[in-house]
Amino acid sequence: MAITITKEPENIYPAYNDSFIEFSSDLADNNKAEITVYPTSIFTKVFVLYPDADGNYLFNLKEVVKVIFNQSGFKDSNFFTTSYSKSITGLYLLQEITIKVYNDITSEFESNAYEFYKAVKQIGENITVNPFQLLSYSPNGIDHALTYFEGFPFHFDLQRVKWAGKEITVKSLNSGNTSDVFLVTAAGAFRINIDRGGGNNWTSDNVLPLMTGLNRLEILENGVFKSNLWLTKKEKCNGIYLKWFNRDGGFSHFLFDKYFIESVTGKDIGTIGNDEFNNIESITGELLSIGKEASRSFILKASYNKDEYEILKDIFTSPFVQVYTSFEAYVEGRFIDVSINGSLSNSNKKTNNEIAINVELPEMITAKL
Repeated sequence: MAITITKEPENIYPAYNDSFIEFSSDLADNNKAEITVYPTSIFTKVFVLYPDADGNYLFNLKEVVKVIFNQSGFKDSNFFTTSYSKSITGLYLLQEITIKVYNDITSEFESNAYEFYKAVKQIGENITVNPFQLLSYSPNGIDHALTYFEGFPFHFDLQRVKWAGKEITVKSLNSGNTSDVFLVTAAGAFRINIDRGGGNNWTSDNVLPLMTGLNRLEILENGVFKSNLWLTKKEKCNGIYLKWFNRDGGFSHFLFDKYFIESVTGKDIGTIGNDEFNNIESITGELLSIGKEASRSFILKASYNKDEYEILKDIFTSPFVQVYTSFEAYVEGRFIDVSINGSLSNSNKKTNNEIAINVELPEMITAKL
């Protein structure tokens, strides 16, 4: 007797796409299957399946995996500025299941585990197989291009490091220098801070000094090459710094121009009658406001190149966007939640294009009766 799986998610699979498992069994007269999903503290009941006319069972892991990943929402639960690296959680998942097939007399079972990461792919996009890819856009899972604005918090995440105790280093092909060791303390996703904000970064702390302009970097595990990072460093920067959850399961950053348009709007919550009894020459009005609802927004602009386009376009589909409260490099601030409106048009004939977006800040706190 055996369970035969004919369709299943392969490699490290994006969590927000359909992930079908199709299987059959040679157990005589089988008529039902049960899927046990772990941990059973969350999934307290089994999923019951029945075969189609050809004896095949079909189960979609998507909703199960979303339950696990969505426990922390889309916020950056792993954000830290106290060190330059850390093993992190919530971006990678090894999902275990047990399949049990029944007939009227007996049963057979098989256990499997599938790997997922907190990402989504569009039709036509490839699922790349390098676990050391950055959680950011890459055409092949090996080569990555990012822009770094010195003086603002900036990090990148590796999809998965398999074993605790591994040593991650970054080598500069510009200088030939290698970074300090970033030690992996747990299997799973791994974060490396390039800039911790407030003036602490790779260059100032001599972790791996970076030149202004293009830095050609290699990411190594125990001295073995794993992926490329073409990092363009910009310095002496002021502006509006945004951070957002991207389609590859990580977080992207970009600095918009320091010149922007600010709008403040407000409206009355309601009014009450003026209870003063005066003659016409003493009356200032018949109604009094009980308070205002007010909001504030920025219209931001920035120019970008073809590599930055793939990073920036995620901002319009991201469920989580933040703005940094400091507009000056090397001055420490904090990230606060905002919403984004706008659209992005890109001409592939041009070396540089321009993005313009409307950023809605949190509702203003006003005085109310």
